[in-house]
Amino acid sequence: MQIFNLILTAIFLGASLWMGKKVINQRKLIDIAGKFLNGYRIFILFCLAASIMTLFLGFQDILDLIRSVAMMCMVAMFLLLKEGAGQSGFVYNGIHVPYETVAHYDIKTDAKHCVLYVVCREKVKDKVEESNFSIQFNKASEAALTELLKQKLPKKHQRMKKI
Repeated sequence: MQIFNLILTAIFLGASLWMGKKVINQRKLIDIAGKFLNGYRIFILFCLAASIMTLFLGFQDILDLIRSVAMMCMVAMFLLLKEGAGQSGFVYNGIHVPYETVAHYDIKTDAKHCVLYVVCREKVKDKVEESNFSIQFNKASEAALTELLKQKLPKKHQRMKKI
């Protein structure tokens, strides 16, 4: 059981460092942050609560404590990942999407927030792959987001159906 704890601790610590590096790098890329709380962040908060519970339940030796702390750090780092738009592109799920790959976009607004829908095309080997994503922003960010997109993607706005 000790070797299992050591392996899990190493995996969680490695993932924490990797996620921490992504958090630091992406903070520089985001000027307009997306809305923080969404479905997968609520799930991550649940995972953080569960990992905190493992700190108090079933803990037998110091390796269990170290593993639980490493697990909490990894989940917390994942929770710190943000989404948004910046001068060089979008950040979505910890991945930087440059403006050059954007085929077209659309913005849908309602009373509380605005949603940015983006379709990207990237050449991978001999074929072109198309992907899409959406980022929710607070209603207060709509004007700044619209201005940034008009500046960076002037001819790419196109009405789309919800992705």
